[in-house]
Amino acid sequence: MFKKEAEVINWNDGFEMVAPNVSKWSAIKNLLHEFRISPSEVVAIGDGPNDIEMLRHVGTGVAMGNASEEVKAVADFVTGHHENDGLAEFIETYLHKSYNSYVI
Repeated sequence: MFKKEAEVINWNDGFEMVAPNVSKWSAIKNLLHEFRISPSEVVAIGDGPNDIEMLRHVGTGVAMGNASEEVKAVADFVTGHHENDGLAEFIETYLHKSYNSYVI
């Protein structure tokens, strides 16, 4: 019905309508360009169909445990369910240990 005005992203229990060429990835891409950061240096975490494009293009794409199989299929990692602190689990396991703080 609104094919010219918006892109429709289907969810299992509903849908989203977004302006053409507007997505999480398009926003991230603009920030990366502005700050001269390579997509390969980025970790993105998501659980919905609106995250698929973003997960495909970043260096490390992480799907939440509650994500659909379609989302998990494009991710590099699958972490725990969002209700079981899956985000914190990924950060503590893969990101926090690799960060060294130098306090003087």
